[in-house]
Amino acid sequence: MKLTNHFLKKKLRLLAKEGIVREHRFCNLREAKSILLVYDIDNKEAAEVCREKLENLNKNVYPCMYIPIGKKREVVEDSRVFILNAEDDTSIWMVPDHHVVKEFKSIPADILIDLTHKSSHAMHYLVLSHPCQLKTGRKNDSIRLHDLSINISHDEKITELFDHLVHYLFTIKSSKRN
Repeated sequence: MKLTNHFLKKKLRLLAKEGIVREHRFCNLREAKSILLVYDIDNKEAAEVCREKLENLNKNVYPCMYIPIGKKREVVEDSRVFILNAEDDTSIWMVPDHHVVKEFKSIPADILIDLTHKSSHAMHYLVLSHPCQLKTGRKNDSIRLHDLSINISHDEKITELFDHLVHYLFTIKSSKRN
């Protein structure tokens, strides 16, 4: 049994405040070696297209799929796909289990690209917890999840969101000192 996500949202707000003080480094897509690609199970096929685009740019891509409560868990052949199943991997308060958070945080990534829905709160908890240098995704009006957010309508496809993010990730300048 899972309770309301009210407590999870409260934890998200606390994590977001902590994220403001974390060290940021705006690396662009040319200098990034590894990308953590986060998406919902509903967008699995579109996320695979995005993954292929990143791999064609010679990036190490670590996919992470979120399965909300009520969705059937899928068999995934690729062992590199990290899966957060809200039914099995969260507490009664909908907070991801400690071992899941630890495993997620250990995924090496220079950039995190978040393609999840606004309602994917358990996945947002993991996004905020990850120590990568740059987090990108859809703008969330209620909480600051990313260093680089794009305001895009909820109706637009995640491939369009991805294309916008990649465009900006190619054009931003690095914060490295030469």
